[in-house]
Amino acid sequence: MSISNDRIDTKPAPAGTALLYVNNLAWSVLPDQLSEHFSNSGIKVLEHSIAVRQRNEGPARSRGFGFVRVNDSDVNAALALQQTELSGRQINVFVSDPSAKKEPRPRAQKKQNQDQDQDQNQDQNQDQQTEGEPQDNRRRRNRNRNRNRKRNRKQSDSGADSGAEAAGSQAPDASEETSAPPQRRRQNRKRQPNADDNQQSEQQQQQQQPKQPRKPRQKQAKQPQPEQQQQQQQDQQQPNENGEGQRKKRQRNRNRNKNKGSEQQPEQTQTQERTRIERPKRPLLTEELKEYGLFSEVPLIDIGVNVNSLGARNSAMAIRRGQNAGVKRVIILGTSIKTSRAGLRFARRFHDVIFSTSGIHPHNANTANDKVMEDLEKLAENGEVVAIGECGLDYHRDLAPRDVQASVFEKHVQLAIKTKLPLIIHEREAFEDLVAILNKYQTQLPPVVIHCFTGTKEQLESYVAMGFYVGLTGFIAKKEIGQNLRSFVKGSLPLNRLMLETDAPYMTPDNDEACKKFFIGRTQSCILPVIQRTIAEVYGVSDDEIARSTTANAEKFFNFADRGALAKQQADARPPVETSVDVDSVSAGVEKLGL
Repeated sequence: MSISNDRIDTKPAPAGTALLYVNNLAWSVLPDQLSEHFSNSGIKVLEHSIAVRQRNEGPARSRGFGFVRVNDSDVNAALALQQTELSGRQINVFVSDPSAKKEPRPRAQKKQNQDQDQDQNQDQNQDQQTEGEPQDNRRRRNRNRNRNRKRNRKQSDSGADSGAEAAGSQAPDASEETSAPPQRRRQNRKRQPNADDNQQSEQQQQQQQPKQPRKPRQKQAKQPQPEQQQQQQQDQQQPNENGEGQRKKRQRNRNRNKNKGSEQQPEQTQTQERTRIERPKRPLLTEELKEYGLFSEVPLIDIGVNVNSLGARNSAMAIRRGQNAGVKRVIILGTSIKTSRAGLRFARRFHDVIFSTSGIHPHNANTANDKVMEDLEKLAENGEVVAIGECGLDYHRDLAPRDVQASVFEKHVQLAIKTKLPLIIHEREAFEDLVAILNKYQTQLPPVVIHCFTGTKEQLESYVAMGFYVGLTGFIAKKEIGQNLRSFVKGSLPLNRLMLETDAPYMTPDNDEACKKFFIGRTQSCILPVIQRTIAEVYGVSDDEIARSTTANAEKFFNFADRGALAKQQADARPPVETSVDVDSVSAGVEKLGL
């Protein structure tokens, strides 16, 4: 984050005041918030600052601290704020004593001043040379330069200390040398070598002589003992049943074992290939899908898939598989500005089969600035975009602050009112806050659908009473966690308010063998007949009745006819894409190949 340049803990303390040290601050706390926290308790704050604000490994592990100066009469009241909560974290308050800090030594202070002057001169020269550069480049260069300076000075200081220690250990004691008389020192210099000195010099010469390399030891062959010799002779002389000696018999057995191993090796590889786990090939054609129960006679509409369910390489295959299963239209949900644009590209590629939406998921609410909202509005002008969303509130995972989620959701509601497009809402454990925001625009709201409903009976009845549609996914087809929803959905949700969706690649049903075999964890639109069949069993009606009702609801809700006509009109008005391919030559080549 940032480090303030004006640290009040380094200033001289005015008379009659005390400096308080506050730690365990959240990374998002600002100096004004810290001052307001003390002022709310009747404490007059003279000065305040956040000394360090740093974010490490997420807000939960971040730490910060600051300083507050108050009058001496308010110290006890300030210390009473110990363990009080500020921005979701309990702070600690202590009395700081800046006078207890050690003053730097004069020599160190002089060296520090010299370094600062030198750095200042270098900075001025560097600024003059890079005057026309962008500000971001200059900031990056200054940051790297300061980091290198600190590292170099630390290394030079440690090198100087180690050099001084080495010099001190090797140097003779000056006091002893000066205390000795001059005559004694001259005698030491002129002393003649004696016999002991000769012996020491010979020993040193012997140590300095290089050692002769060691000759490698030659291994001598083991001589067999007399008993072993006799046994070998007996083995060679005594023939076996086939008239062979024991040595030849052992050799024959070894060769036989080798041949057995070579014959068994391919059998082992074959067994390994049999036990290798391979993903089964997914059904694609209509006959194959009918065999596994993934087919609907009446056309279906999947109102919610994610763009990552299509993939980059097999998107056409996934769409064709859904078409063969009876899913005639698919809507790609926009969960960010990136996926909203990707969904529009797919919709232009597969005209009148795929439609898209424009929105920001509550998990990505932090990315929804004013520029992003303007881009979403521009995307909504395209005929392929049939709704605003997926937007809403998600308090289950809280990947974005709740106030930010609420603000971004309200902007989506205003955008839907402005563009007169339906609203696709995501809600999880945030029912009351969501309804409160929607009630502000109750008279202006466009058609609303609750995406992937997993709530309670009371919430479902409230949504229906407000006139909203509800989308059901493979959650209702899960054996255990979908049991509660199956118990009350029939009496709370009429068929004229029901729509079907897969939320692919998530929410895979686990009550169907084909889904578990081919699509577990990677759902596609072709499994929509499984959800249709499960809902038909819950409502006690036929599969075709569920298909006709939900398809009619989706056609009315999203107005595919008008949006498709607008998309075709816009496509005709767009200039053709320029290409360097010679169309005539390609056509001639195709005719020549008989294609």
